[in-house]
Amino acid sequence: MAIVLEGVTKEFGVAGGEPVRALRGVSLTIAEGEVVALVGPSGSGKSTLLHLMAGLDRPTDGSVGVNGVNVGVLKGRPLAEYRRSIGFVFQRFNLIPMLNALDNVVAPVIPYRATFNKPERGAELLALVGLGDRLKSPPAQLSGGQQQRVAIARALVNHPSLLLADEPTGALDSATGADVMDLILSLRETMGMGVILATHDVGIASRCDRVVSLRDGVIVSDVASAVTAA
Repeated sequence: MAIVLEGVTKEFGVAGGEPVRALRGVSLTIAEGEVVALVGPSGSGKSTLLHLMAGLDRPTDGSVGVNGVNVGVLKGRPLAEYRRSIGFVFQRFNLIPMLNALDNVVAPVIPYRATFNKPERGAELLALVGLGDRLKSPPAQLSGGQQQRVAIARALVNHPSLLLADEPTGALDSATGADVMDLILSLRETMGMGVILATHDVGIASRCDRVVSLRDGVIVSDVASAVTAA
């Protein structure tokens, strides 16, 4: 999915009589299939940007275009269909504690008709992320890295063309985080997905095609990573 953001501003509430601006006139173009890292300090606008791209929030001003569709104005069924067309990975896994790994993966599609067998799809994805032998394991019996792999499998259940990930390695140690990034990059190759991830980890960011740096809600740099430049 190609993404074009034009003049995107996002305000939250009022502090001291003034609106809090998480994003300030951000314009950004991301080509189909690119892997892009969003970096910057906490509060720079990374997560807000991902949420707008995912259709989980609306911009106060500007447009968020995905494949020519302004996501920020979608409502009802079109918005729900758009959300199902992408995958979103949260930093804290957001798995349902009382469900096993397989049920967590297929949970997003349970309420909807699907053109595929849901349990079979879930089992295939868990095998793809290296957890084919842990289908019946609840989150409490999985390590942090394994839980994140379940979360990634869940994000892929609808065959998305775009994967959005908010600090996907932030809750993991460096070695496990590197393994998760290996997995994300391998899925990009095998599934042809674009990937946009927010990260504080310079090593993770350097493995992406581009690194977009934000500070105080604006883009301060947008460069090819060292890997791409090489």
